[in-house]
Amino acid sequence: MIAPIIINFFDGTAQFATVGLGNVVVINTSPSAVTSFTGDVGEPTIAKFVPGHTDGSATFNPGIQPLAVGATTVTITDTETSRFVTLDLTVTP
Repeated sequence: MIAPIIINFFDGTAQFATVGLGNVVVINTSPSAVTSFTGDVGEPTIAKFVPGHTDGSATFNPGIQPLAVGATTVTITDTETSRFVTLDLTVTP
């Protein structure tokens, strides 16, 4: 199993990530609720945003699922604070 790429939402205003096609990007949302995040992918054929959710006692952070090799931007927004960051995402084979 490959460890996911983890980015911290509150570390800055712009972020960069490179992820392999068989991996995922996980967004650390602390201290905001995982369910308060939305994502807008510039090129939806490259990646898709996966919302965070809770399922009983389990909590799942939001993330980004690579779909094809290439590059795109992803704007991630915390709807609780209206703060957003832009992630430059590169998907490799």
